[in-house]
Formats: sequence, structure tokens, C-alpha cells
Amino acid sequence: MEKGFEPTSAGSPERFFNFLDGKASLLLISRLPETYQKVMHMRYIQELSIKEMSLITGQSKNSITVKAHRGLKKLKKLYENQ
Repeated sequence: MEKGFEPTSAGSPERFFNFLDGKASLLLISRLPETYQKVMHMRYIQELSIKEMSLITGQSKNSITVKAHRGLKKLKKLYENQ
């Protein structure tokens, strides 16, 4: 600490629980209907925009938005029930 080094809080309990929540979410995505799995994976794992997802799948942006919204709703239900 005298030389300006300050340990980080990399091992903080909050960060650990966020990591576990992320892992749980990944596992829960696989339990969604296939229609939503692909959209949720592209949106939250690959971090693609709605426009990018639309270009990749050939579906309209509105269709992708609806699937992302419904998929997230289903994912939240799965998460609460685990």
C-alpha cells in the first residue's frame, strides 16, 4: 500500500454471487423453448443488437424484439422457480 498498490475486491462475495447468477442464467436458457433459446443466446451471451439479430436470422426487428421480450419473461419465471 505504501507504493500505491491496493488489492482489488476480486474475491468479493457480491462478485461471486453475480458469477453464480450468470451461470444459472446460462443453464436456464437451455430450458427455454427452442424459439427463445436462440434469441436469448444471441442477445445476452453474444450481446448482439436487435438489428444484428434481425440480419442474421432474416426475421423482422419487431419479431426479434417480441421473442426477446417473451424469452426474458420466461427466463425470469424459470429463475424465480429454481
